[in-house]
Amino acid sequence: MAIAVSDEFKELWHQMRGKPERLRLRYKRRYKNGAGAFVNEADWKVLEQGEFTGIGRIAQALDPVFQNDFRTANVTLRFPNLYNEWLETTAPPSLFAAD
Repeated sequence: MAIAVSDEFKELWHQMRGKPERLRLRYKRRYKNGAGAFVNEADWKVLEQGEFTGIGRIAQALDPVFQNDFRTANVTLRFPNLYNEWLETTAPPSLFAAD
């Protein structure tokens, strides 16, 4: 089933053609709560383009229950690690927090 787009969207899309892309990642971390259930953070985290060096292939699945609802199962992100902020530990300078 095709979804129609507005003339305004078409005009904005036409204006963006040929302009440099700007990437921004928005994500929510998922944790296990005390009862063993998975919960997402309440607020979105944002990574601007300078904070990551690359994005691998993003596989998405369309959830048939909700129209236009896409779920990303996994993705590969590449980050600079200049200050050891991506150490696999919860101690500083790592950015990770305990579950």
